Amino acid sequence: MNSNKLLKILILAFLLFFPFSSSSTETLIQNQSIKDGQILISKEKNFSIGFFSPANSSYRYLGIWFAKVKEQTLVWVANRNDPFNDSSGVLSINQDGNLVLHDSFNRSLWSTNVSVQGQASTAAQLLDSGNLVLVQENNKKVLWQSFDYPTDTLLPNMSLGLNRRTGLNRLLTSWKSRDDPGTGDCIYKLNLIEAPQFFLYKGLIPYWRTGPWPWRSSTLKSNVKVNYINNGDELSYKYFFDDSAIITRIVVDNSGLLQLFVWNDGEHRWNEFWSAPKYRCDKYGQCGAYSICNSDDIDFECSCLPGYEPKSPRQWYLREGSELGCVRNKSGLSMCGNEEGFVKMERVKAPFSPVTGHMYLSMMSYEACKQACLRNCSCTAFTSLKDGKETNCLHWYGELMDIEMHYDERDPSIYVRVDAADLAKNTMKFGGFLGNKGRLALVVMSIVVPLLPMILLAHLWIRNKKKMRDPTKSSSLNWSKRFKIIIGIARGILYLHYDSRLRIIHRDLKTSNILLDDEMNPKISDFGLARILKEDQIQDKTKRVVGTYGYMSPEYAVFGKFSTKSDVFSFGVILLEIVSGKKNSGSYMEHPSLTLIGHVWELWIEDKALDIVDSSINESYVTHEVLRSIQIGLLCVQEDVRDRPDMLEVLLMLYTDATTIPSPKQPAFIFRTTSNDLKSVAEGPCSINEVTLTNIEAR
Repeated sequence: MNSNKLLKILILAFLLFFPFSSSSTETLIQNQSIKDGQILISKEKNFSIGFFSPANSSYRYLGIWFAKVKEQTLVWVANRNDPFNDSSGVLSINQDGNLVLHDSFNRSLWSTNVSVQGQASTAAQLLDSGNLVLVQENNKKVLWQSFDYPTDTLLPNMSLGLNRRTGLNRLLTSWKSRDDPGTGDCIYKLNLIEAPQFFLYKGLIPYWRTGPWPWRSSTLKSNVKVNYINNGDELSYKYFFDDSAIITRIVVDNSGLLQLFVWNDGEHRWNEFWSAPKYRCDKYGQCGAYSICNSDDIDFECSCLPGYEPKSPRQWYLREGSELGCVRNKSGLSMCGNEEGFVKMERVKAPFSPVTGHMYLSMMSYEACKQACLRNCSCTAFTSLKDGKETNCLHWYGELMDIEMHYDERDPSIYVRVDAADLAKNTMKFGGFLGNKGRLALVVMSIVVPLLPMILLAHLWIRNKKKMRDPTKSSSLNWSKRFKIIIGIARGILYLHYDSRLRIIHRDLKTSNILLDDEMNPKISDFGLARILKEDQIQDKTKRVVGTYGYMSPEYAVFGKFSTKSDVFSFGVILLEIVSGKKNSGSYMEHPSLTLIGHVWELWIEDKALDIVDSSINESYVTHEVLRSIQIGLLCVQEDVRDRPDMLEVLLMLYTDATTIPSPKQPAFIFRTTSNDLKSVAEGPCSINEVTLTNIEAR
């Protein structure tokens, strides 16, 4: 071995075992750098950033570790998949304002890679939370942070999950091994296929899951708190201890464990505070489909849900259930509209439907949730959730996977759909027919049965009388058809605004310009007033305001400004007209001065929005869909153009009940306006009734 090589090895060994610090502040600015052997320390000396090598490796990495923990414990690694094998690493801020890691050959092994506006200088700061941030010095705006790019460790108050603004789904990935911090096979991340929940994967295979939101307590264990966040910016969670002085971390291990550690300063070691999966039933799908797993059952942990039986009785007898699971029993009774019902399963981990998924329905009572599931033949189970003051609903469709007995009062009851025969069987099992309810039923039957002939005759007379009634056209449009029309109109406008080769603003959307074919599919017509915007153009202005009063947005009617949000306003009016069966220009006995928009708004703030629903669809509408539609309509007709959603957001809100919808602000044109009032503020003539004034002009 030559002397130069030996010298390099000795220097590297010295740096590994005797690190020194010539940079002890928490901030790194331009024209400064951190070289191998130097460290940057946070203000309160909670964390350090510098270069390190794992236990039995000579490779060098840039990482962050606990400064107050004697056993060096890494919480973040920059170049985890691009190490270098000498002590030449340098971390600095380059001319573009980015943090960059270079090796001896001046190769960039890692960079923050963000866009810095103008010539503003930047600075890197290590916060006492363990977060490395790159900020713009003139306004302290955070351009990049290590918390958005975690490795295998979650620290207190560090968000894990989806950042809706940036599109980042922050997740944890294990090290490859104890000596290699490279990206491993075990991943802990937010799964958005069903209700939000976190999954631990081994490769591509689900290994453990938390269970869906929102129903679990905000306490994970003892004094560990979990804060779930679901708003317009975030869909994530973070944890913290009551005592912020306690040093903790959550780690994904390469063996497939998710572990919460607490530092024991007296014994100078990490103590495991919580881990998962821990028991037999914690493993995802331990007993297969349509089954329930009970770790306390010493004989066999697996059993089938009510109404189901082992797919392979022989395998079940041999205590092997995970491969095959359970299937519907062979009672021969239909599970759709044949007096089926639900069996209550208490204190269980909610299921997961990997194929067809779930539906989350907000603001729905237990009974409404149950009936909605019964109406859908694909609905296999439901639960009713208490989220603050609201009672919400969760439906499952298709396979029910990974149900586990929890014995925890915080877990809600799950209601599993069974046919009539199994319903009767389980009723006998859980209380017997001659219980209190059974005896009451016998008393009622003894009174009702003698009266059956009279009841039947009365029913026939009422039915025949109803058959003799000029059904109206509006009654032929039940809620299901109306909702389909609303969706179709929204998709058509979305096509004009975004999917068409040219961006088209219709400018005269109204109910009379929506045509229906034989199958009630809506078609947008009359493009006489339509204008085309350039690809990069957001809005335009005209001196001649043309269109139909009652459907025009305020910025267009008053100032002649039109954009995609002008069509959104018109769509909102159409939506409210479809729900109510009334014209926006109609009159109301209680308040003759109110428009339809004003009438709906008044009912909305009084929590009486359903009073506006067309009486001809009273028996057919779905409460949560109607309320959601009214709320979307009010969002579309808000006065400030910036408050209105675009058509993509509208369609997403209509399609999925899982979307969080903001509360609408007071809309425009609440009170009726005369033609003279409108003409006095507009710069040109406009129509004030159903007649459209069309100007032909070159585009």
